[in-house]
Amino acid sequence: MPTLIDNAATPALYALLDTKSAADIIDTTTETLKRSRRTGSLWGVPAPPYRKVGRMVKYHPVDIANWINALPKCGNTGQSSFK
Repeated sequence: MPTLIDNAATPALYALLDTKSAADIIDTTTETLKRSRRTGSLWGVPAPPYRKVGRMVKYHPVDIANWINALPKCGNTGQSSFK
């Protein structure tokens, strides 16, 4: 039976990002990221997934990387959908 602190699960807990850290990676503000959780949309695309750990909101770095990689690719600034 796993104990309260399961060594196999501990690294995953430390890998989770808080809202500020996730916002810094995405290069947005914490308020914009918080708003995206309410609306389900960030910059016109579905918001990155998050997890609730008790009362805390956490983002997994892999989810943030996948979200960034799923953004539309642009060949030049004229193609940018974020204006």
